[in-house]
Amino acid sequence: MLKRILFPFFPILLLISLYQFNSQPVSTYRLGVLSFPDFFSGTELTRDTTRLPRVEIIQPDSSVSPEVRDYLVQGIGFMYKFYITKFDYAFPKDLTVKIRVYRDLDDYRAYTSQVASSPIASHIGLYIHRLQEIVVWQGPDTVRFTKTVFHETSHLLLRSQTHYCPRWLNEGLSEYFEELDVTGAVPVVRAQVVKDKRLKKRLPNGELPALEEYLTQTNRQWSRHDNHSDAPRTMAWSLVYYLMDSPKGQVVIKDMLDYYRTQPVDTAQSLRVVNTFAELDSFASPHAETAVSFEGNWREWVAQERQEQPLSAEPLPKNHLASVRKWLAMKWEE
Repeated sequence: MLKRILFPFFPILLLISLYQFNSQPVSTYRLGVLSFPDFFSGTELTRDTTRLPRVEIIQPDSSVSPEVRDYLVQGIGFMYKFYITKFDYAFPKDLTVKIRVYRDLDDYRAYTSQVASSPIASHIGLYIHRLQEIVVWQGPDTVRFTKTVFHETSHLLLRSQTHYCPRWLNEGLSEYFEELDVTGAVPVVRAQVVKDKRLKKRLPNGELPALEEYLTQTNRQWSRHDNHSDAPRTMAWSLVYYLMDSPKGQVVIKDMLDYYRTQPVDTAQSLRVVNTFAELDSFASPHAETAVSFEGNWREWVAQERQEQPLSAEPLPKNHLASVRKWLAMKWEE
């Protein structure tokens, strides 16, 4: 019934979508298939990947070497491009990634206890959204330090244009980019071996929740479980790593982020997006239950050996017809 009602309007929606992709200005806000210029906001946005964010390192009691600073700038620049080209983000032209670095752990804890609502003692890095500032304990391990900065930078980039995001997706992306390596000719992300082994051991024994239950948790529920179990974060990393393993999966993440940039809180949306893309992008066979098939495919993937993932900041190919179909499915399909 719904499809018959919407069919006469489909050509109009298609033309709007084509116009959006072909004549989209540098900076826009999106609402469904429509675009609105950024004069509705006080901050001018851009998708210009040649204009990288400024990285400001504040060092009250530490000294980050020039080599480490250059590596951080390179990695942050790549993540910035990736969010634009793969996730369709637009950032303020004056975006600054501000990183406050403490060498002394007690000083780090003293500062975060003042500025964070509920700092966790075991954490060595935080993104404070109201200050738009990353706070990190430097420590003696440079690799761990750079990973923490990349982890928190993903939070900063995501939250810069998304007020609400499911915790599993937000933390999953940060856990993913934590393993970014930009030392080679091609940036790569490596698997988190400990989490991967943990899943391989627990998943066959039924020690993890079903995906439908996991994906529809509220952020409060997810955080409560995360405070006393490593399962929520382990699953978040695994699902993002699984999706990022293919262009189709990257589109799933892009679509979820796009929805949460423009829509109110909706705990069921993650599941609906997975279902929609399972149907439209062949994650599952046309006659299968899509959520079940997606979970089955993910479980099979978990059992396989992990490979590092080479990343490119080249834009994903756009399929205008599929874009409109996905939008319709997300808005009206129940």
